[in-house]
Amino acid sequence: MPLCILAAILSRPLGFLGFRLEFLKVRSIMIEHISSGSDRSVDSRGQVFFSYGFRTFFLLAGFYAAAAMAIWALWFVLLDVASELVSELPLLPQQLHAHEMIFGYVMAVIAGFLLTAIPGWTNARPLQGNGLKILLTVWLAGRVAIACSPWLPIAIVAFFDLLFVPALMIPVALGLMKQPAPRNLIFLGLLALFWLGNLLTYTELLGWTSDGIAVGHLLALDTAIVLISIVGGRVTPSFTLNDLRSEGHDRLPLSHPLLDGAAIMSVAAVLVADLIWPGELVTGAVALVASIVNFVRLLLWRGLATRRKPILWILHMSYL
Repeated sequence: MPLCILAAILSRPLGFLGFRLEFLKVRSIMIEHISSGSDRSVDSRGQVFFSYGFRTFFLLAGFYAAAAMAIWALWFVLLDVASELVSELPLLPQQLHAHEMIFGYVMAVIAGFLLTAIPGWTNARPLQGNGLKILLTVWLAGRVAIACSPWLPIAIVAFFDLLFVPALMIPVALGLMKQPAPRNLIFLGLLALFWLGNLLTYTELLGWTSDGIAVGHLLALDTAIVLISIVGGRVTPSFTLNDLRSEGHDRLPLSHPLLDGAAIMSVAAVLVADLIWPGELVTGAVALVASIVNFVRLLLWRGLATRRKPILWILHMSYL
């Protein structure tokens, strides 16, 4: 993740590398759910696809990422062969790519992770069946609205696209309230920031602001990096510790609360600096400090000791 922080400052498209690798990170958590027999509450003849959030949203997120990239490439082709058609679209091709990678793909991955991880944290009942179908329908409605944006009023597109995060926050909040803990309630705040970022993009499309798209995308991207710093700091050292301990290693991963807090706060500082001084030297300096702090944090997790186990070293690589 230290590299992702700098990439987010130096070259925004590179920031999505962290999310593609993060997909592999959270997938390892789901393997633990499957191997532990946590699906016993679901009828074996029933709808396995809607038994856990990760099954639904991870699969469709992967398919949608490929589809969105294809549409993005098509729009660039149209710039050359039919520019009059592209000029009627509310989002430029590069804006569409950023918007759908963040609010389409990344949000689906985050939804899949939270809907599966929170029941493990709080012993709450996972969102399944019809509830999961409704949430998926809301996500799909937003994607369809974006695809049809040339022929729909922007207010209608905004309505459907902005529905997903509030809809996701309902099962997330209900699950977290089962065993409230500040370290977990922060995810509600992060989801609110994602929603605010998406809202800002529509303030420009509706003519209310002149820079809402850039600011909104930047806010959401930085929020995702903050989320990675939190989740990565829990998952990576924990999984590595369990594995190395089972193999009898003497040197085990270390986690220091002060360093963990400093790492997360430094990434949050990048978010704030990015909004106040976008592209300025001071923001680069803050990002550099955050990169160093998080790199030191990563070194203490003994990533090299996992080099023969891809399912573990990918956790360390994704955080980098």
